[in-house]
Amino acid sequence: MLDLGDVVEDAEKMLGPVLGTRVELVVRTTRPLGSVKIDRGSLEQVIMNLVVNARDAMPNGGKVFLATAAAPLAGGRGQGAYAMLAVTDQGAGMDAATRTRVFEPFFTTKGPGKGTGLGLATVRGIVEQAGGFIEVRSESGEGTTFEVYLPRVQSPERG
Repeated sequence: MLDLGDVVEDAEKMLGPVLGTRVELVVRTTRPLGSVKIDRGSLEQVIMNLVVNARDAMPNGGKVFLATAAAPLAGGRGQGAYAMLAVTDQGAGMDAATRTRVFEPFFTTKGPGKGTGLGLATVRGIVEQAGGFIEVRSESGEGTTFEVYLPRVQSPERG
């Protein structure tokens, strides 16, 4: 059982060197979030992958926003209490054709030798294994937001 906000705040320390000097990380965590059931290392891998993709979408620099919030859902893909992690960049965004393929294994918009295309497929697999789902919002020229929804669980230590 993990608090998503704690993991995000801890990840902030390791993300600075990964982002470099041209990309600023802005973190906003909302409390209380409740607990989610997911392996800490897997959740850190999700965060790292989404933030690295955001960085790569902004070769001239910009801001990456990392935020958490409680997300009670009623319908659609989920129902019940969720904790949400959003990673937003100020990059070039994606057109509709690209958005439909981003989670396909081996699909990449990066040039030869720049990536395998396995990152987002791995992210989706980790999130779904934890009982959650991921949404992507993006338009060409408008940046991209990935929202990860993880079901909240009750634990004796945390509510």
